[in-house]
Amino acid sequence: MKYGVSPAFYVSRWGDQFTIDNILESLDEVSGLGFDSVQLEIFHRAHLDEWTVENCLRLKEKLDRLNLRVSLFVAHFLLDIFSDEESMAPGWGAGEFEKVAEIVSAHGFCSNVAVPMAPCRGEMTSDVVELFDGKIKELVDIACRKGLCLSFEPMPGSAGEDLSFLNRIPEAGLLMDPGHMLCSGINPAELDSNILKRVAATHLCDNDGVNNLSLIPGSYFREWEKLLTSLLDAGYENSLDCEIICPRDEVKASYTGGRFFLSDKCIQNNTFIIR
Repeated sequence: MKYGVSPAFYVSRWGDQFTIDNILESLDEVSGLGFDSVQLEIFHRAHLDEWTVENCLRLKEKLDRLNLRVSLFVAHFLLDIFSDEESMAPGWGAGEFEKVAEIVSAHGFCSNVAVPMAPCRGEMTSDVVELFDGKIKELVDIACRKGLCLSFEPMPGSAGEDLSFLNRIPEAGLLMDPGHMLCSGINPAELDSNILKRVAATHLCDNDGVNNLSLIPGSYFREWEKLLTSLLDAGYENSLDCEIICPRDEVKASYTGGRFFLSDKCIQNNTFIIR
């Protein structure tokens, strides 16, 4: 099994304004901590223009040199296209997503891209659901034309938090974040195998089910072994990626602890010795 880090690693190290240079600088540490995989991300629209051919080649060269694979590319800055009826209208955000898909496809970073779903303002009327499904299909079509698999990460309060869109749109994948699910009233260990078969990538984090935090796996939730066993039994083949938001001076301990927990049969122990 391969283990990786989500973009939360860069957020913890550099804040949410992290740049492609910050990602490049982080790769040595990620590799040194024993991870096999990384996720790439554009967090803010303002950073989309950083992903030039020259910068992508620099990134690809360093990934190859460190023998790090990319498990997912996250277009985080597009999360607001699911926030209300206006943003779900056809065409909104499609051009920006096409740029992301082109970057990923042209440089062969990976075959998986993802878009988070922000909390949705207003009622989920039948008209909103129709717009919501239409927006998903619009983005999925763009990804498919680029030879990519598109998954979605529903946040608590989003139009997709109950995961029912997966039943309506078979081409859509799921970026599984147990922390978001716990705060949406879903026990991730009880997910149906048909849902687990749609998981394309992971953001493995934990919380108390009330505060939507991204803590070390094993902090609260007690059914991690069941969850991961069910996920692998459903045919999941991508890496298990830690999603931990923590203070900068706790990055090494937190990510080492998260990797140890996931790789050591999910023993519920929150004390780790870092050497």
